[in-house]
Amino acid sequence: MNNNNLTSQVLPEVEISINLKGITISSERLTPSRFVPYDIGGKCRECKSTEVEVDFIVTKDGVTIFCTRILGTRYVPFDSTYDLPGICFFRVD
Repeated sequence: MNNNNLTSQVLPEVEISINLKGITISSERLTPSRFVPYDIGGKCRECKSTEVEVDFIVTKDGVTIFCTRILGTRYVPFDSTYDLPGICFFRVD
């Protein structure tokens, strides 16, 4: 089995849109898209900046978001997941 094909089966593509009120996560496995509101919306109260830093991790079960405007982390589970085929071997270099 092609590694790229296996990766796309297990880990879907995720689109993240950012605005002043929060983060919208879109994926073929999320129907409808999910909106994650900021805990600290609008401009930063301290520096008055509109910038936001976002890191995210995509797993087979969902998306975890780390953001400077969100206290802690937020987890968004997918509506459907796909498991790895029965027996899989991975070689790590």
